[in-house]
Amino acid sequence: MSFDEREYVQELQKGNIERFLKKVKRIDDEWYPKMKLQGWKYKKTAEKTVTFSFGVARYKRRAYVKNEVWRYPVDEELGIVKHARYSPELLYQIADYATSMPLRQVSAKFEISAQLYIGKSTVHATTRKVSKLFEEREDYRYYEETEVIEKIKSEAIYVEGDGVMVKAKDAERGIDLAHFLVHTGSKKIANNRWKLLNKTEIIATTYAKAKEQLEDLLTNHYEINDKTLLITNSDMGKGYTPYVFKELAATFKCRHEHFWDAKHLNMKIKDRMRLFPKELEDRIFQAIQKHNRKELKLVLDTAESLIENETELEVFLKFKKKMMINFQYTKPAELRGLAHKGIGVMETQHRKVTYRMKKRGMYWSEKGANTMSKMILEVYNHSLRELFFGDWREEYAYYQSIDVPIIEFLRDSESGHPYEGRQKKLSKKGNFYRKGLH
Repeated sequence: MSFDEREYVQELQKGNIERFLKKVKRIDDEWYPKMKLQGWKYKKTAEKTVTFSFGVARYKRRAYVKNEVWRYPVDEELGIVKHARYSPELLYQIADYATSMPLRQVSAKFEISAQLYIGKSTVHATTRKVSKLFEEREDYRYYEETEVIEKIKSEAIYVEGDGVMVKAKDAERGIDLAHFLVHTGSKKIANNRWKLLNKTEIIATTYAKAKEQLEDLLTNHYEINDKTLLITNSDMGKGYTPYVFKELAATFKCRHEHFWDAKHLNMKIKDRMRLFPKELEDRIFQAIQKHNRKELKLVLDTAESLIENETELEVFLKFKKKMMINFQYTKPAELRGLAHKGIGVMETQHRKVTYRMKKRGMYWSEKGANTMSKMILEVYNHSLRELFFGDWREEYAYYQSIDVPIIEFLRDSESGHPYEGRQKKLSKKGNFYRKGLH
């Protein structure tokens, strides 16, 4: 075979870069008269080398000065910030890759697929940039003007919570990620395929932060009253007990039904009953299906009488006590007049996080675990691009510019003047900012 696709791709890249340089020159020439009219003085023409998703380009552009402030309009147009050597689009692609493979493999993938060399340090720097974007977006929410949001109306709201343990660099126990899922039910979209409606996921390295975000989500995005049914599900572990969700329901003064997650419950029963005759295990499941507390106690008492080892007895008595105390939460959905679809789906939501963060013996810092887990959710929700390129970034930059010197300039598409159009559009939000949110 004489045809080499890699060489052909290089030829295509060369052609793309040549066309790109022509486009850059056209943009630079278009800005020249505009900058003069705005009182900016042309100072020099400088070169800059940037790696884009289509290749490495070295381009020239004019620099302007006014009141000791420098501007490079071409860089602003391309989204290239000072000292940047990679385009925003390429950084977005690096971040997307990083959610599905170890960082060291991201470099190799780019070299093979796009014939671009991306250093491992750049991949690490990109994840730090994403962490900063998460912080800025969280900060931005405090700047936003209180707007009338059309809240979600639903007869039932489903909330599930569970923890994900990942290995930590500096802790023997690891990092426990708090994970909550909220939705309003499920809808069949194909054979054996269901979609959760109005699904939102929350994840954080601290339980308190995740719980706070959960309460904010329910408060700001759902219309909840005394007729609303809050359906919760958990493995009954620490931080996810029925009482935690009861308090949540009490906060919103709504009805509440809690479920002991069926998968975790079944696993616990099978694990504790493996040493006994299979008949006893089957009778426990029958008692739960019929919601017969008397039958369950009878079976557990029978199993207890068969134990001779004191250590095994102690373990079994703890299991028995937990089963009897929490028996009410094992009642099947059908016996409560509810559909079981949409209940007990947290484990499947965990997989996207555990697959990336628990395999291959990975260790994480708390900040790294927090960033990566959020990035994974953004990718699965198709919102990572919005984090990089959403309108919120422009509005956030405007808020930041109100009371501090302008470092980066944003151009309104109509006026052509930095912030001129944005000030008019966001003046009301700006006043709200001045009232105390800063």
